[in-house]
Amino acid sequence: MTEPTDSAAAEYRRVADDIRSHIRAGDDGFTPGSRLQSLQKLATHYGVPRSIVDRAVRSLVAEGLVVSEQGRGSFVSRFVRKITRDGTSRYRRVAREQDIGGGRQSRGAFETELRGMGLVPESRVTVDRVQPTAVAAHALAVDADAISAVLRSRVMYAVPQDDPSARPIPVQVADTFLPLDIAGDTQLEDIDTGPGGSISRLADLGFAQTHIEETINVRPPTAAEAQSLNLSDQQPVYELLHVARTEAGRAVEATVHIMPVHLWTLRYDWALDPTT
Repeated sequence: MTEPTDSAAAEYRRVADDIRSHIRAGDDGFTPGSRLQSLQKLATHYGVPRSIVDRAVRSLVAEGLVVSEQGRGSFVSRFVRKITRDGTSRYRRVAREQDIGGGRQSRGAFETELRGMGLVPESRVTVDRVQPTAVAAHALAVDADAISAVLRSRVMYAVPQDDPSARPIPVQVADTFLPLDIAGDTQLEDIDTGPGGSISRLADLGFAQTHIEETINVRPPTAAEAQSLNLSDQQPVYELLHVARTEAGRAVEATVHIMPVHLWTLRYDWALDPTT
């Protein structure tokens, strides 16, 4: 592909910046789910060649602000906000078991995070006893060649609280591996693990998590991930490997989170001992 000249690059960035600002402000014609004007009409409006608008729109698609549908045109994404994943507070029991009204408690930190944004979480969960992946087996110190783990696979969605009939928006896929000798024949093999989710159930079984290690990389989605999360090849994902250990040092959870970069902000904070 021919690289744009400096002036062309400046023009497409100008157009992208202007459309982005309208989307962020929710202006008429740029509200979530609305159809953008055709490339030709946008080109006329901005006084630039159609190719400049095409490049600007494609850059906004990569950011997740615009969705292009073959044969139908381009639309403002139905989800233009970012979800903040607080990697510190989300593991506190008070956060993952928060009272969400109606006599019900949150099923984990993901639900608490989304409800705090006025979103309703949905998860499609499957649970199986499996041979863990090499990464999960190494993290949990279990046999990769035997049925040695319980796998909780989830595709996780968000629905606007003020529009419960809206189509759920996929925001994350996550595979959680738990040692079979701990999780087998417990509520951890149920679809609904109860208030606080699997972390609380592990604690109830005497395996409270006291040490967390998270490794984060950014990469393109696999074909399966792109399909599950409605992503294009140009929309990268966070691959976050979460390993949790007990006070005794045993690894009791290894989870691989796949999260579209344009939908998530990752936040951490911790205290430092200035004497060490």
